Amino acid sequence: MDTAEIEVFLVLAEELHFGRTSERLRMPQPRVSRLVASLELTAGPVLEYKSRVLAVARSDALAARPSVSLEDLADREVALMTPPFPPTLYDAIIPPHTPSGRVIPRTQPVHGIHELVALVARGQIVHPTVSGIPMFIRDDIALVPLTGAPPLPLGLIWVTAHDNARVQALAETARSLRDLTGGTGGSADAASRG
Repeated sequence: MDTAEIEVFLVLAEELHFGRTSERLRMPQPRVSRLVASLELTAGPVLEYKSRVLAVARSDALAARPSVSLEDLADREVALMTPPFPPTLYDAIIPPHTPSGRVIPRTQPVHGIHELVALVARGQIVHPTVSGIPMFIRDDIALVPLTGAPPLPLGLIWVTAHDNARVQALAETARSLRDLTGGTGGSADAASRG
């Protein structure tokens, strides 16, 4: 990893926005995207599984329901993340289709998390997410349990090129602590581990 990759990674982690990262570093956005894409990541142990919820405007009819299903998403607009997230991650957060095969319309271009939250609050989109995300805990947003969507894993991720004894020791410590506390999220974890 070179210094440009490190700098882009650190600024992007602060800004959470490719455009602002590009402006701050005075670097073309395509170069920022290429540098981020060049960072190979390794997934470590899963620490817990987070239950799925649908973030909707408090004024939305779905906010009054006790739960919603993935099928309900086919009738609503969701975020079109730009620049694109890694496809596997994007599909895990916002599935492209419902279980019955209906398309979930990814139509609203979104460039960052703050824009996404504002669109949800204004009722322009709904957003599948996980419980406990502080940005969605607001008076103008309701979090409705989302059925039919598996819990999402939360765990360690690191740059593959930096895999070393200290990183492995951290991953092993996380595994040990997870095992001492009774697994990774109860029944969702038990089901995923078979």
